[in-house]
Amino acid sequence: MTERDVVSWNSIVNGYVKVGEIVVAQQLFDAMPQRNLVGWNVMMTGYLNSHNPGKCLKLFREMTQRGLNGKDATIVIALTACARSARMNEGKSVHGSLIKVSKDLNLIISTTLIHMYSRCGRAEIARLIFDRMSFKNIVCRNAMILG
Repeated sequence: MTERDVVSWNSIVNGYVKVGEIVVAQQLFDAMPQRNLVGWNVMMTGYLNSHNPGKCLKLFREMTQRGLNGKDATIVIALTACARSARMNEGKSVHGSLIKVSKDLNLIISTTLIHMYSRCGRAEIARLIFDRMSFKNIVCRNAMILG
């Protein structure tokens, strides 16, 4: 390609992530002249799906240190990584930053928090989140039951 923009870079990185070539994807990601939230999410999801939640969280921390604030999808990826690696302190940190931004957490974020706290052995905190939810669906109810 004569001109490579952030979309083309993200697409190539995503292709390597999808075929399980996470090392090549990381090398390309590192070489990107410009990154956006999509690229960060692609890489974090790649590490999460390749059973490396620690590397996923490392990227999340790097992203936030660079001043990028994640959207809901980014937060779900980070909280899922915390749940899979039983890193409750990091999960609590993400939860705390969410509370600073908004007192009202949406259904998906709340359900992911329930899952994270339950996986980290804190079902009582998961229950508090569940009880405070204004709307509950079958997914969050199942997360609470499993927790």
